[in-house]
Amino acid sequence: MQRTVKNKVTGEQITFLETAEEMNGRYLSIEVSLPPQGDGPSLHIHDEFEEEFEVISGRLTVTIRKEQHVLRATVA
Repeated sequence: MQRTVKNKVTGEQITFLETAEEMNGRYLSIEVSLPPQGDGPSLHIHDEFEEEFEVISGRLTVTIRKEQHVLRATVA
């Protein structure tokens, strides 16, 4: 399996760190890189699982129940 895929139009890059198959369906772990001012996926909802975000650098705006939240990288 190819571990990294890149959207040639948006510049979004997804790297599979742990696949659902590798983790016996318990979870999937991916790293998503977006270019500056880049758009991620369009608004969507998950009924079967939760998403968790960790901002490594910069900031990320997410929408939860129609409310926008700006997530920033944490300083270790």
